Amino acid sequence: MKTSLKFMTAAIIGATFSIASNMAFADDGTVKTINGLKFQSCSIDEDGTNFCTKATADKMKAYAKKGAKFGNDSALFGMWDKTMNHKVYAAINKKTNKVFFYPRGLHAATGDDVIAKVTYDNNNSICTTGDNVSLVGDKDVQSFDDLHKEVDYCVEYSDTEGFGKINRVDAETREVLEVLSI
Repeated sequence: MKTSLKFMTAAIIGATFSIASNMAFADDGTVKTINGLKFQSCSIDEDGTNFCTKATADKMKAYAKKGAKFGNDSALFGMWDKTMNHKVYAAINKKTNKVFFYPRGLHAATGDDVIAKVTYDNNNSICTTGDNVSLVGDKDVQSFDDLHKEVDYCVEYSDTEGFGKINRVDAETREVLEVLSI
């Protein structure tokens, strides 16, 4: 009886840790796994939409299977966040199933918010294009406005680290003019 009670206790404790690790809330340093995708965060802004849902994970997973290559092993997924009124991007590493969110919302600086233009520079950066894009951060991520035709802003991407530094670049040559804070 003692042995079976110890075995049951160990099984219950093990199951509890297993369930807790799969249900951890992202944005607190843990990873949240939904439909096999590993979310490092659930939102790009504390007031933004929670993207750690089964519906979003299902869309991302389906898109990653057929989506265009981004980085070396990832697919880039874009969606409109109605809560923030911004375009939000996430890169899904197809080998590790990690999801990395672009750290800013994007929208047009003036006029129709939806018409913000970006390019995917060498498949490892998202870059503003033209002179009418706002890159909107939050209390932790600096915001930028691309209001000049001569410069654009490119945010670098790594399949293992996600989105990183932001570079102010020459709009024509893409030469880095200045490395800015994340």
